[in-house]
Amino acid sequence: MSVSELTIGQLPTLSRDVADTDLIAIDDGTATYKVAVGDYEATAASAAAGYATAAANSADEAKGYKNTAQQAVSDVGTQVTAAQNYANAASGSATSAYNYADAASGSATTAAGHATSAGTSASEASGYASVATQKASDAADEAARAKSWADYPGGSTSGSATNNAHYWADQAQAAAGGGVMSFNTRNGYVVSQAHDYDASMVDYDNTTSGLTATDVQAAIDENAGDISTINGEITQISSDLADKENKPTELTATLSVGATSVTFTNAAITATAKIDVYTDTFGVNPTNQSVSGTTLTLTFKAQAAAVSVKVLVRG
Repeated sequence: MSVSELTIGQLPTLSRDVADTDLIAIDDGTATYKVAVGDYEATAASAAAGYATAAANSADEAKGYKNTAQQAVSDVGTQVTAAQNYANAASGSATSAYNYADAASGSATTAAGHATSAGTSASEASGYASVATQKASDAADEAARAKSWADYPGGSTSGSATNNAHYWADQAQAAAGGGVMSFNTRNGYVVSQAHDYDASMVDYDNTTSGLTATDVQAAIDENAGDISTINGEITQISSDLADKENKPTELTATLSVGATSVTFTNAAITATAKIDVYTDTFGVNPTNQSVSGTTLTLTFKAQAAAVSVKVLVRG
């Protein structure tokens, strides 16, 4: 290590060389170096000068911080002054606001007066509207009364069904030759009534029907006879249908020699059907019967001869 390699930041361990008093031993922690005393002193002086320069720079920097702090104090004073000015301005605005409020109160009083006047005008207008409504109602009543006299439409008006312009116009037309003036002891403008004509007085055209009648009453009587005949036929058909519906279903089978059962299958057989069993041999009757779906099974004792079995099934 040469003397020139020593820097301000290094702190080596120094010691005099015992053998040579003109040398200084320098130990930097990794090795020990020997340099001349004069060279080391020169280097140490240079390092001290570097420390002095660094100290001077630090002093200048501190002075700069001082100036900055003074400027900050000055700025705060400026802001305090501005805040005072704003407070003064706010006080002036409050005074103005009070004046505006006082003026608004006066305007509100004036508006209330105008509102009262408007209310009076509205009340007068409402009165005129009521009068107009009543006049319109009166006009509608007069129009209805005029219509009732012109052509009575019904309702509570002065005219009537036989006392209006239309009615009397019809009367005049009849009197001038537009219809009869009397009928069935009724005189004047005759209006049709019930029983003015009976069925025998009305002609009947039998071309399409084939009836022999030539007036309505005779046609009715002729149809009445036919209806009576048809009703009798319907009654007989209904009776025949009822008998057919109640007629039992008859089924037959043979119980073979030695057999113990016989089976019948038919749609009439159901679990709820009534079933009667007959055989052609006296004393031979089933010992059991069972129904499954539409199948009937009868159980017998084995017989030495064939037996004819008949069942009647009623729904």
